[in-house]
Amino acid sequence: MTWEYSDLKEIKKKIEDNFPIYWKEVFGIVNKGEVVLPNGIRVTKDNSKEVKILKATINKWNKEIDKYQEEFVDYFDLELFNEDNDEVYEFQEFKDIFATKLWTVKGALRTPDPDLDLYKSKFQQTTGAQIFNTVREILLETDNYMRNVAEKVNFKRVKTIQDLKLDFLDEENMFLPGIIGLGIRSELLHRIYPSHFAIMTRRSGWAMYYLTDESEEFVIDEEQDGKARTSFYWEYEYDRFTYLCNFLCNLLEENLNKYNITLNQQKRFGYINLFLNEIFQQNKEKADFLTKWKLVRA
Repeated sequence: MTWEYSDLKEIKKKIEDNFPIYWKEVFGIVNKGEVVLPNGIRVTKDNSKEVKILKATINKWNKEIDKYQEEFVDYFDLELFNEDNDEVYEFQEFKDIFATKLWTVKGALRTPDPDLDLYKSKFQQTTGAQIFNTVREILLETDNYMRNVAEKVNFKRVKTIQDLKLDFLDEENMFLPGIIGLGIRSELLHRIYPSHFAIMTRRSGWAMYYLTDESEEFVIDEEQDGKARTSFYWEYEYDRFTYLCNFLCNLLEENLNKYNITLNQQKRFGYINLFLNEIFQQNKEKADFLTKWKLVRA
């Protein structure tokens, strides 16, 4: 089927409108220290304490991004996929690493959720060689992108989805059906290159849903055996999701600049990952309710 997306301008407007709400809820600070009294008069308050907390939060996020990148990146060094290298991975060895080092895969394989039984079964049937070869292709193509294309992308001036130049990810060899889809691949790319790739997980997807006033393009209604639920739409176009994350990052930077806080561009999408995680946590109960199967009334 052809998925119906809203006009991008409309989605961006919703993000822009709701950003101040989540900015205040996540960081606990009102821009410029302004408070509007019940009579409509604006007064300026001393928010130096809140600014210190804001700076501390960004410093904490810097460390979190460093941690989840550093504990991951060495396992996906291209040299370990080079068959001429004496230390090249054994296929089963890499399958075990793939199963334990990616949050998304580890979670899918360990959860008692019966909805992921199919993934577990498919994973067991898939050879280490298939996973190894697919990941190697993803890493090779992405390495080429980072070397030859990435520097041409100016995130602060991105106007269209095409400006991100992510078309290479649409190639057939960039997926392993049933095992490496858009979500898992996004984690792989993000944790190696948080400077250029957003992470599209259940958390970040639901966060974007709430950030955009529950825009239907992020979710899909499912019915099965007399039951129904709403799930994040896992086939959501990754380049579109990255585009919206970049738009959100520009809003975040614009507001942080007011307090002389500069984001490390090597961690650009890491900040958005953590910001969206905070939004998800604030809406977790609602999202959990929607994702549970419920009997359909006759």
